[in-house]
Amino acid sequence: MTERSISFAGRSIALRWDDPAAAGFLDLLCTDLWAAHRAKPAGALRLLRADGDNFLLADGDIPLHLGPLDITMAAQLFDAVIFRLLAGQASGLALHAGAVVRGGRVLLLPGQSGSGKSTLTAWLTSRGCSYLTDELVLVPAEGELQTLACTRPLCLKHGAAPIARDLLPPGQSVALEDDQGLILPHRTLNPVFAPTTQAPALILFPAYRPGASLEGEPLSGARASALLMTCNVNGRNLVGHGFPLVARIARAVPAVRLVYGSFQGLDELLDRWLATLPQP
Repeated sequence: MTERSISFAGRSIALRWDDPAAAGFLDLLCTDLWAAHRAKPAGALRLLRADGDNFLLADGDIPLHLGPLDITMAAQLFDAVIFRLLAGQASGLALHAGAVVRGGRVLLLPGQSGSGKSTLTAWLTSRGCSYLTDELVLVPAEGELQTLACTRPLCLKHGAAPIARDLLPPGQSVALEDDQGLILPHRTLNPVFAPTTQAPALILFPAYRPGASLEGEPLSGARASALLMTCNVNGRNLVGHGFPLVARIARAVPAVRLVYGSFQGLDELLDRWLATLPQP
């Protein structure tokens, strides 16, 4: 059996597998998460060959999912990884959010499932932004604001597949796709990958609405705080359920609610917003 660890925000999970197909699957999902340094252990997951094309995903000795190496298995594995990484995590605020770097500034894209944040993150990456994550960001509670991104490949719902394929450069293809969704390594959209922990410069709350006109509404600190709390993943571990840190972020970082039905005009709108911010 082979074992490697993945790490995020000072915690690590051991992944164990017994089959070359599982190795390739895990490498697709965890390329940017493989641990380079020791971190606090947070459990172990196993991905083992079962019958036929099926594999068993287990948390220690507890079975979690049995099936092929498909989108459902990837979702189950990421759910288990995030649960383990965030269990007891009290060093910062974990947000369900995408993040990219545009013009030297980190754009944070918080949103619940179905808001369009992963699709918007994919589009921004294809437009030259440096990808950080489409899923999870941790902002440390102590010191200056930072963006710690859990860098997984882009994971899009099935309905976004036509958009994703349109974003691909000639000769590139989706890594994994079925009727549940698709997985798209960020380097297929933009080979430049420049990880950073700098503070967010702008918060975009995406709201995808088919047929809607492009609209950006600046938000007060109070409204931004309320929306950030809906994306708060580990509030139960934090003082005040994380609201003091949420309020700190909302006071320090300008926020906009972005309604979009297409990407037309979005480049120009983003550049206008970024031009109002201090130079990085």
